[in-house]
Amino acid sequence: MAGGCFIILGNNFSEDCTLNQYLKMQDEDKLEKNKCVHLYPAWDEVSGALWPQRYPANSEEELQALHDVDDESWSGDYQQRPERAGGTIFPIEHWHEYDKLPDDVVGIGYCDPNLAMKTDVSDYTAIGAFGYSPSENLYYAWNIRCKPMDNIEELLDEFFKINDSQRIALLAFDGWVDQEAVFTNFIALWCKKNKKPFPYIEYQRIKVDMQMKVVQMVYLEGRIRFPSSYKYEKEGRDFKKQITKFKGKKRKSRGQKVDAADWLVCAYTVLHDPRHYFGEGVMREPKITTFKDSFDF
Repeated sequence: MAGGCFIILGNNFSEDCTLNQYLKMQDEDKLEKNKCVHLYPAWDEVSGALWPQRYPANSEEELQALHDVDDESWSGDYQQRPERAGGTIFPIEHWHEYDKLPDDVVGIGYCDPNLAMKTDVSDYTAIGAFGYSPSENLYYAWNIRCKPMDNIEELLDEFFKINDSQRIALLAFDGWVDQEAVFTNFIALWCKKNKKPFPYIEYQRIKVDMQMKVVQMVYLEGRIRFPSSYKYEKEGRDFKKQITKFKGKKRKSRGQKVDAADWLVCAYTVLHDPRHYFGEGVMREPKITTFKDSFDF
């Protein structure tokens, strides 16, 4: 009919459903100009709950709990961004936790220093320590932070808390040369304000998709451990979800957060960088022997 329109109403409940195919085409600017997809998620990070009078919640986690649905149903039926039950790189059934760090763990502190406006929660800052125990032949993560940050002082405060430990042999940032220059100035000001000596920091740009296979193998062996207490915090739940839903950066869908998985791959790679030696056991485990095309210099 000339001048008319056709409206389709429905839940985007599956990655394979027709509505999701239209949404993918729109995200990739491949949808015909006379078509448009409107999303009405149950929770929006800016405006909150879609129906606050019926479901008065203060966070997405609280709203999901009110509906009492699993993550797969929530992402599709409620948030209109369907996801498979789990990621393909670090599946949840191989997630392992610990209660106490072994005494011989030595490692590195790593940070991907994302900063975003308060209204933008698409970028998370992932900070944490990652090390190896030769007695257990296992890898451990600790002092983890995973949340959006918009303040450089807060980011550096959290990052340098990692260094208050005899376990840390190196601090490293993700970054290009221009980022190194900017953060060097920020760190100099932070050190002056806090009366701390200027620390040595490695800046490395790591190709995550190239390195993740090695980390995936160690993860699937059950040899990477995360703090058991962290799962009771929102940041811990976000951190675990980002890792166990990870499918690779090249396969990242719009809105998917991958910063925690990036952190894990990068922290492992820095720990095994053959240019560094972190003490008894760490570099003597022959897991990586070459680093062809690992870094962009």
